[in-house]
Amino acid sequence: MVSDHLSKRWTKQEKIHLGEVGVGSGVIGITLASLFPKLWVHGSDIAEEPVLQARENADLLGVSNRVHIFQGDLLAPLPFAQYHVLVSNPPYIPERDLVELAPDVQREPHVALFGGPDGLRYYHRLLTEGHERLYPQGFLAVEVGKDQAAVLQNIAEHIGWRLLDMRIDFNGIARTLLWEKQETFL
Repeated sequence: MVSDHLSKRWTKQEKIHLGEVGVGSGVIGITLASLFPKLWVHGSDIAEEPVLQARENADLLGVSNRVHIFQGDLLAPLPFAQYHVLVSNPPYIPERDLVELAPDVQREPHVALFGGPDGLRYYHRLLTEGHERLYPQGFLAVEVGKDQAAVLQNIAEHIGWRLLDMRIDFNGIARTLLWEKQETFL
């Protein structure tokens, strides 16, 4: 989805700046950097292990000159004031769902899985802070959990986002949302 929109937008830009929040192994930003030579990626993760893994992966795939990973909370460690694109697969599982998860998933680091009581803790910040950190007509792409898309769309509209695209997974669940930043007038 992100690559589709990147290929249609900012074609005249010398550099495109993408911020990835909750970088994990770096697969999203690193893959996009491999596909788009004009793309420069800044990624963040709260934990040290994924930061080190993403840096190693960027080096292995030959894009470490354009992919830089920082440790810290959400958008805070990203060095640029504004980006063209923000992407995130934040922790979105509601804490109450822990007992329903497969045992191997339950053993994963909880900081990477759980987004508070309703699973939306990080989205509120991403939508608000992301709106401040994007260029006009920049876009934000996020992965979401079951039954979260409609709630997040309502929040996003009130902040000044316009839904550009939504992808449904093989179970019929809205799984990926892509919003465009709209200028708001108060």
